[in-house]
Amino acid sequence: MSLHFLSAKHLATWLREHPDGQKTIADVLASAIEDKCRACPWAERQRPVLVVLYSDGWVEVYAGADVSVRVETKLWSPNAVAGLCAENYLESTLPKRFTDVYWPRNCRAVGQCRQVFAEDVMEAAWVRAILKGLREDVDQVKGAKNG
Repeated sequence: MSLHFLSAKHLATWLREHPDGQKTIADVLASAIEDKCRACPWAERQRPVLVVLYSDGWVEVYAGADVSVRVETKLWSPNAVAGLCAENYLESTLPKRFTDVYWPRNCRAVGQCRQVFAEDVMEAAWVRAILKGLREDVDQVKGAKNG
């Protein structure tokens, strides 16, 4: 089946509103993520651990049976002195095997928990799909001019 769109706006509307357009965006996004993961040089050497943060404070950690995980909350500190006290308190309450890894060089990722809605993800995928389509149109026009 071949589709012809009159404009980028027409394409955008189809991608956003038509079930086939939504499926196309989902497929392209899943494929891009899978390609990026396959290309990652660390994918084979490191055991994966997934930490899922909910906006209400709930935390879920997913890993294989060979990974030991401990989730701690560091006390809030309004200044540097209180921050040092919070750091010392956390360190003093950890079991030995966790204090051995609690060093800055062992920190693998940092981030913040914020609310993200499904609509935000779909809109971002939609924008990427439109930009990809526009890039292809520009390349096609440039090819027609050069050819």
